[in-house]
Amino acid sequence: MNLFLLFCFSLFVILFARFGESWAKWLEKTKKSKNLQEDEGNSNFLSLYKDQENVKVVNLVRTFQRVDEFFIRSFLDSAEIPNYLEFSHVSRLFPGVKISGYTDSVISVFEDDVPEARQIVLDYVSGSTKSTSSESSSRPFGRAPPELLL
Repeated sequence: MNLFLLFCFSLFVILFARFGESWAKWLEKTKKSKNLQEDEGNSNFLSLYKDQENVKVVNLVRTFQRVDEFFIRSFLDSAEIPNYLEFSHVSRLFPGVKISGYTDSVISVFEDDVPEARQIVLDYVSGSTKSTSSESSSRPFGRAPPELLL
């Protein structure tokens, strides 16, 4: 057993010495590209917010799953409604578990865009709950649907 552990440790040291630097560069490059992709929508929203005066930001919808975040933001983006996602990292911890303030993400929009954005979210929520209502009877726990905050 000790000989096996010594062999594994030696192999790890040799591989790390050989590939450690290139692996660290690859890992750093991957982290940078992920951060750019995730923050792209929020940075657009923040740049618009800085350019406008006396604009109010309103929390539109609370989601408990990443899938809902992606779909709602995609629909808002296709309607050219700027949106901002808060707490997206938290919904990764316990996806689908509904604990307000702990496992939710909030999508916000400008006050001027609320009527159109609200209709988009209502259409999405009504469509997503219809498709899961037949499935929820066979499962003991259904997924937590998004909650409209307005």
